[in-house]
Amino acid sequence: MTVRRLADGSWESVARREASEDMNIPKMLHRRAREHPGQVAVERRSPVGDWRPVTIDEFLAEVDTMARGLIGLGLEAGEHLAILAPTSYEWALLDVAALSCGAITVPIYETDSASQIAHILADADVKIVITASSQQADLVESVRTDGVRMVLALDRGAERLLSQTALDVPLDRVRSRTDGVA
Repeated sequence: MTVRRLADGSWESVARREASEDMNIPKMLHRRAREHPGQVAVERRSPVGDWRPVTIDEFLAEVDTMARGLIGLGLEAGEHLAILAPTSYEWALLDVAALSCGAITVPIYETDSASQIAHILADADVKIVITASSQQADLVESVRTDGVRMVLALDRGAERLLSQTALDVPLDRVRSRTDGVA
């Protein structure tokens, strides 16, 4: 048994289901959304500091937008997207979005030095880097390797850019990539 929180703030016990072999994280989240559309997935801190529940449907809508945006920016299945940010709602969105479009996420710790970041970028053959702050983006730019096509910062409008770019990418392109991920 597992316990889940509903959108109205109440809790419910449900039987736990095992994942099948062809399941991946994006597919599991979509199955959960079909089965429990009003289920609270996470709580997100608002700009004024209070916490707001986010349902699985709302979370996946944002994931789909970010995935379409990443595809629109040229991220191909099997390529590497680095995320340099604290653990946050945005990090989770980007991580699942990258997985949804068949990409591989490469986490970079905020405490990593410039030389460590340079090594990670080169070793993982990172194509796109998304950072939480402009300062982090500037650090990445200072050690950017030839393979890195783009460095974006969340505080410089990366989410807005991804949302705008997503308008040109049909959702079917994300779904076909999600289905191709083992």
